[in-house]
Amino acid sequence: MPADSLQQIEFMLGAGRVSAARHAAERMTRDQPDNAGGWWLLGSVLMRLGRPVMAADSLRKARALDPGNRDIASSFYHVLIQAGQRFESLSRFDSAESVYREAILLDPESIPARLSLGRLLSAAGQYDEARAQLQAVLTRHPEQPDACAALALNYEYEGDYGKALEVLRTALQQVPVAPPIVLAYAVLARHCNEQARAITMLEGLLLDSVPEHVLRDSHFALGKLYDATGEYEQAFEHYRLGNRLLNYHYDPEQTRESLRGIAAAFSSLHHTRLPRSSNHSELPVFIVGMPRSGTSLVEQILASHPDVFGAGERDDIARIVHALGGPAPAVEAAGRLTVPVLDHAARDYLDTLSRLAPAAARITDKMPHNFLALGYIDLLFPGCRIIHCVRDPRDTCLSIWFQPMTGNHPYTSDLDALADYYRQYRMLMAHWKSIIRVPVYEVRYEDLVTDVESGARKLVDFCGLAWSDQCLRFHENTRVVSTPTYDDVRRPIHDRSVGRWRNYQRHLGALAELVGQTG
Repeated sequence: MPADSLQQIEFMLGAGRVSAARHAAERMTRDQPDNAGGWWLLGSVLMRLGRPVMAADSLRKARALDPGNRDIASSFYHVLIQAGQRFESLSRFDSAESVYREAILLDPESIPARLSLGRLLSAAGQYDEARAQLQAVLTRHPEQPDACAALALNYEYEGDYGKALEVLRTALQQVPVAPPIVLAYAVLARHCNEQARAITMLEGLLLDSVPEHVLRDSHFALGKLYDATGEYEQAFEHYRLGNRLLNYHYDPEQTRESLRGIAAAFSSLHHTRLPRSSNHSELPVFIVGMPRSGTSLVEQILASHPDVFGAGERDDIARIVHALGGPAPAVEAAGRLTVPVLDHAARDYLDTLSRLAPAAARITDKMPHNFLALGYIDLLFPGCRIIHCVRDPRDTCLSIWFQPMTGNHPYTSDLDALADYYRQYRMLMAHWKSIIRVPVYEVRYEDLVTDVESGARKLVDFCGLAWSDQCLRFHENTRVVSTPTYDDVRRPIHDRSVGRWRNYQRHLGALAELVGQTG
C-alpha cells in the first residue's frame, strides 16, 4: 500500500471517522504485515475506540518492526497503562501484571505504571512486592498522594490498620488534604472509630472543585460511613448521588430479550438433544447468584477446607461461552457443539484450574453471573456441582446499589432497574432448575448466618467431602478475597446484614414488590 495511505488513515482519525480508519488500518496490516506504521495507526484507532488491550497487541507488533521509533514506543507505553486498567478480574492477573511490568521497563521512573502494578499486586495478596513498587514511587516523590493512599490501603487489605494509619498520618496534616488520602482514610475510619472526622473531611471534598470520579467515590464513601453510624437518610442520599454519577443506562427490554433468548436457546426439548462433554471431573464447583447474595461467604467457608481451593471470580466461563457461540447460540452455532469441541473447552478450563492448586479435590469458581451460562456448564462439566446463593432480594439489591460496580452491570445504579433485573435473573434460574442435570444446591444467606455449622456441613457434604472443623474458622483463613466483602469474611459470622433493607424501607420503590420472592 502506498505511503500516502498512512496519511489518509490519519486524516480519517482527525476527521472523527474512526470506524473507517479502523477498516483501512486493518486492511493495511493484512496486506502489509511488515509495515510498522500500519500497526501503529491500528493501535491508535483501537485506543480511540476504547480497546486498549487490542491496541497494545497492535503497538507491540509495531515496536518489534521498528524498535527505534520513539513515537511508537511512547504510544505503546501509554496504551500499556490503559490496557492494564481494563483487566478487572484477577483471573487475568498475569496479563495485567505483564503489561505493567513492560511499561516499567520502558520507563522505570513511571509513577502510573508502578502505581498500577502496586495496586494490582495488593489486590492479589502479594503485599510485600506491592509495597516495594509503591515505596519506589514514594522514595522519589515522598508526598505523592496516590502512592501514599495505595500503600495505606495495602496495609488495610492485609488487616494491619495501625500501620495503614501511620502511612497516612503526615499526609492528613497537610492543608488541603489530597482527595486520594481522604478516600483512603474513609476506608480506615471504621476500623479506628474515627468515622466523624472522615465524614467531615469527605463533606469538605464535596465543596471543592474535584474531578467527577472523586465526587462519585466521596458520595459512596459517605454513604457507607453514614450507614455505619445509623444515619440512614444521609446515607441514602449520598448513595443516590454516587450512583447518579456512574452515568449507567439500563435497557429493560434489551435485558429481557437477552435473557429470554438464553432460555429459548436452551429450551427443555433442545437442551436434552445437545451433546455433553465426556469429561466427568468433579473438580469444579460453581458458586452463582446475584452479586452480594452471600457468594463470598460460601466460598470462604469451603476454601477453609483442606481439600478445597477458592479461585475467586474468574472470567474463563464467559470467554468459553463466547468462543462456543455466545450466551444464546444460534441454531447453526449449537449445531457445531460436538463432544470433541466440548471436551477441548472443558479440558482447557480444568487444566487452568488445576494449575492454581494441583492437589485440590475441589476448586470453586465464584463468578456470580455464571448463572447466565448454566446451560453451557451443564454440557461442559457433567461431573461438576453448582451452588446457588440466594438472599432476601431487598437486601441483595440494596447491597449492590451501595457499591460502585463496573459498567458491565448497568442495572446496578438504579433501584427500579435492579428490581427488573432481579426478576429476569429469577426467571432464568427457574428455567435452569427445570432442565439442567448437574446437581444444584441452593443456600440461603439468612439460614447460613443463623446456623453456620449446619449450613457449612451441608455445603461440604454437597461437595462430596468429609467434614473439617476448619470450615467453622473461615474468618482465620488468610486467602485473598478481592470482592468488596473482603473485610466481612475476615470476621466471625454475624447477622447484621440480615433485614438491612428496613433502614431504607420508604425508599425501596419497585424493590418492595419482590417481598417474599427470594427464590
